[in-house]
Amino acid sequence: MNATTNRFSDKEAKLLDKITKAKQQLVRLKHKQKLDLGELAIKHGLDKYNLDILSDAFARLAEELLHGNSE
Repeated sequence: MNATTNRFSDKEAKLLDKITKAKQQLVRLKHKQKLDLGELAIKHGLDKYNLDILSDAFARLAEELLHGNSE
């Protein structure tokens, strides 16, 4: 029974390690996406505007895109 428990513990440890690595990868991808969005905003001169104005504009854009009015 001890060998079975050890195998289970090993599999559990490997799975937990895989989950941890996946979470870290997700954090890196989200960070890259934020950088990409920031570069896009700067490219279009949006860094000159107040964040409240941009937040409202992005909310309207998101609403339009969610309802298929992006054409």
